[in-house]
Amino acid sequence: MEARARALGVKPGAWVRAVVRDALDARRAEVAALHGSAATRPDPQRATAVEQLRRVGVNLNQLVRAINADGELTDHVEDLLDAVEAVRPALNGVRAEFGDRTRL
Repeated sequence: MEARARALGVKPGAWVRAVVRDALDARRAEVAALHGSAATRPDPQRATAVEQLRRVGVNLNQLVRAINADGELTDHVEDLLDAVEAVRPALNGVRAEFGDRTRL
């Protein structure tokens, strides 16, 4: 009961009420409505991962801009490569978590 409610993003009591009401009146379709609502709700894990990756991208972009502003790209290539290598394992982990099995 708790697992089903958690999967739908509702409290267990709300899920039980919907099941009972549907059982008493088949026209209600409250459980189906809960499923529909859950299907349109963004996955919190995915949203968190996307936000973290966005921040990494912003930081890398700032690094590249600073390097370009300096005018001497060759002096900073190692810094840029170190930054990319530092985030590569985390990026591969997030991609694997969401089903992408390719490696960067």
